[in-house]
Amino acid sequence: MNRSAELVGRCALAVSLAAAMIFGSTRHAMNADEPAKGAPRERAEGKEITFNREIAPILWAHCVECHREGQVAPFPLTSYEDAAKRAAHLVEVTQSRLMPPWKAEPGIGHFIGDRRLDDVELALLASWEKAGAPEGSPADLPPLPTFHDGWQLGEPDQVLEMLEEFEIPADGENVFRWFAIPVNLSEDRMLRAVEFRPGNPQVVHHCLMFFDMTAAATRLDARDPLPGYESFGGPGFLPAGFLGSWSPGYSAQILPDTTGIWLPRQAVVALQMHYSPTGKTERDRSRIGLYFAKPGTAIHPVTMVPVMNTDFAIPAGDAAFTVHAAFTLPVDCTVIGLNPHMHYVGSKMHVTALLPDGNKLPLISIVDWDFNWQDKYQFREGIPLPKGTILEVEAVYDNSARNPRNPHSPPQLVRYGQKSTDEMCLTGVQIVVESRRELFEVAGGLIRAYLTKRDGKPFISPFE
Repeated sequence: MNRSAELVGRCALAVSLAAAMIFGSTRHAMNADEPAKGAPRERAEGKEITFNREIAPILWAHCVECHREGQVAPFPLTSYEDAAKRAAHLVEVTQSRLMPPWKAEPGIGHFIGDRRLDDVELALLASWEKAGAPEGSPADLPPLPTFHDGWQLGEPDQVLEMLEEFEIPADGENVFRWFAIPVNLSEDRMLRAVEFRPGNPQVVHHCLMFFDMTAAATRLDARDPLPGYESFGGPGFLPAGFLGSWSPGYSAQILPDTTGIWLPRQAVVALQMHYSPTGKTERDRSRIGLYFAKPGTAIHPVTMVPVMNTDFAIPAGDAAFTVHAAFTLPVDCTVIGLNPHMHYVGSKMHVTALLPDGNKLPLISIVDWDFNWQDKYQFREGIPLPKGTILEVEAVYDNSARNPRNPHSPPQLVRYGQKSTDEMCLTGVQIVVESRRELFEVAGGLIRAYLTKRDGKPFISPFE
């Protein structure tokens, strides 16, 4: 492979992964509604803390989206019996902040769907367990949340389905599989929402949805004798765009009338499915619902900007190796979401907007990175950023033997790469721009930033 092809391949992969890490591209922070937690803030003076009055509202608000029958969590928490026999475990995992999974530090960025328990909720759980996990009066038990069995957003304008059912083996490593699904539109459309419905929720860990305009996904699918095709990391080609993603607990949202995702008529969806073996042979045939904006409606495009560095090597034994990445916005925009991405030796990541006037605006900070709990972070309110703003990423890696997640024992030199045992430095930033013209300016800026050479090296970061 020549150097130019290698750079294009790196850019394709990183752009793909940046989009992949924006789990929920169709949630628009500025108009999203978030249900109230509903948990009592404190107990009445002298009253015993009970499951039905104080604890159930906490679990209903933070846990049962995943901890219920047929979902990805290993056990349900939808009844007193479910919770009481695990009371000590619940206190342990919540006090350590292992659960509910939410890695963004408080005070930097205000995000939709923050699952972090506050101090009052943590204290209620601990006191309930210490008192012997009493059940309380049935009259105090609030109803379970309502979960939609059908399409959350109503019947889609168009439904796409995997062309064939795929079989997942009973055990072994996680399965990453891509599937090509033609869209067959009569004209280009703007999407106000994309909703994914897993065919088998127990085995689907997450999915990523790109689209292709070159028939590359179709050709790759045709070459593989099994349904779909293999391609770790990216889809195997430079995607034309990103439609969104799904992970357990995600609730589909409709974008406001003034924003949308561009979908060309000849597009083929490249759907990456991440399957987790369950101990028995499983089958899946998932679907995607498309919701179109009305033709002729003025729509501001939503797109994704990857801020990445692909040229680094982390020395064996280094417990605090730092990598920087940056991208300068070529247009005015509004940031509505982002998601950092590293692998197993990732330790910390900070994302900052350096404004043209020299002021810095912290966007997110994660100081306890966990590869198994990557998340989408959608801002409660969009953040306007002017042209010339530099999006900066600082990633810190712990490649020492003290890192329990280090996949190498003893530690080895770790470079950028596609495998989970390699590393990445990447944050996808979801933005709204004024028009299609700005959308293409952003695409041009990405090509210039990541494919232009400087002193014989790809230009990636001004920190080098």
